Amino acid sequence: MTTICKGTSVMTMTTSSDNVKIRLAGSGTFTIDWGDGSQIVKGTLKEYKKRWWHKREYSYSYANNSSRTITITGENVTHLSSNGNSLTSLDVSKNTALTYLECRFNKLTSLDVSKNTKLLRLICQGNELTSLDVSKNVLLTGLDCSMNSLKNLDMSHNTSLTRLSCAGNRLNNAALNNLFGTLNSTAGKKIILTGRHFGEEVNYDESIAMKNGWEIRVIETKKSKDGRVTYFMPDIV
Repeated sequence: MTTICKGTSVMTMTTSSDNVKIRLAGSGTFTIDWGDGSQIVKGTLKEYKKRWWHKREYSYSYANNSSRTITITGENVTHLSSNGNSLTSLDVSKNTALTYLECRFNKLTSLDVSKNTKLLRLICQGNELTSLDVSKNVLLTGLDCSMNSLKNLDMSHNTSLTRLSCAGNRLNNAALNNLFGTLNSTAGKKIILTGRHFGEEVNYDESIAMKNGWEIRVIETKKSKDGRVTYFMPDIV
């Protein structure tokens, strides 16, 4: 059982994977309770440095792929990455220090970041999200919500945004026009990555975004020889 000390923040995630990898950065002490009643990791966080980010990894293998809840506590966890861990839930609402959140290629159907007002980058690519509210994340500079099931996206509160990837969603031409109309960032060079299926006619109005200084890049789906449809999704966030 995890003992939570005063001054610490708590994050939880539910997974059914038999192998989990998590990256953390920040300052102060932290613990990871893997949720199976055995090993608890304890340590001291290091500040985020892009060059060394891959070395901040903590991994754990379970005896089977039963569902369990992982609990992370920390004095000042600013960066969390939990990619490809078959997550069905992720609760970061009690960690207001978070500035970077990456949860690519999981099974999340919802994600609440309304309490994470210091968030600068959010990468939730490849989940099952049908909605995403980032209205409270006014400091956000980069968002990758590609390859989800979003039908609408509103960025009107995100005036610091410079990178947005939303390809591979259910944003039709009307929804994209609405999205473009909410892009009111006052930052410098700005790039938005949209997508379309092969053969699909594009009728959205690029000028809506371009007049506010946004460069639009379009990613198309491709068919392989075996008939599979794939995206090549470059990292812009």
